[in-house]
Amino acid sequence: MTEHTIPPEIENSGYHLSQEGEGTENSLYSLAVAIRDKPTEEHYDPESLRLSLLTAEGNVQERKLTRHLPLAQEVKVRPGPVHLMDRLGKQVVFYSFGGTLYCQQEDGKIVFVLQSSAPILELGEDEADFQNLLAAESEAELAKIHAEWGRDDTGFARRLIQTDSRQLFQALVGAIHHAENETPMLFQEYPFFGSTLQQWTTDWAIPGEEGTALEELLVPNDSTDFDPSQTHRQTV
Repeated sequence: MTEHTIPPEIENSGYHLSQEGEGTENSLYSLAVAIRDKPTEEHYDPESLRLSLLTAEGNVQERKLTRHLPLAQEVKVRPGPVHLMDRLGKQVVFYSFGGTLYCQQEDGKIVFVLQSSAPILELGEDEADFQNLLAAESEAELAKIHAEWGRDDTGFARRLIQTDSRQLFQALVGAIHHAENETPMLFQEYPFFGSTLQQWTTDWAIPGEEGTALEELLVPNDSTDFDPSQTHRQTV
């Protein structure tokens, strides 16, 4: 496995979220997950993580990763939920807008690190929480686009996983923000969601750069042919 930098905070936790340069062109968000040979019983001790990855065959598949099933090399991650599970069945769930995942073996543990140019959301139990609502609305917007691909689920998944995370995030936030007239009940029931979304729209408005519409990023066309040999460094 290639050597990568592992955040030192992971020494005293089961997972750690970090960010650098929020809202800027060079934003970097990371989720580190430590799976130890033995649980510490001092904090949340994940035993596995589950998410969708790009395989060596060029397919997008959901995978469960453990200390016994690590990664051979860095892989691309499909936008969507990331589930952590401990030995007691307790889940911690995140939502990512895509990125790359790598792992590194250390003494007594293996550390998986998901990195993205877009925020990684930690989802709580309160469905009315802003991050939960944003994840749910993002999934709804992606489902609308997915429907336009008809039965080509594979083509849609490949396009989605290859889309730049930052561009996808900006396009999704813009689409949700502009859908207020179509789904007024959501914004009326949760007024803080609209105000916070407006703030995020402002924070992510990079000067001199126009956001790419979601439909333009994910529109079906004839260029969905995929050559897995071109992504040999980003497959499992």
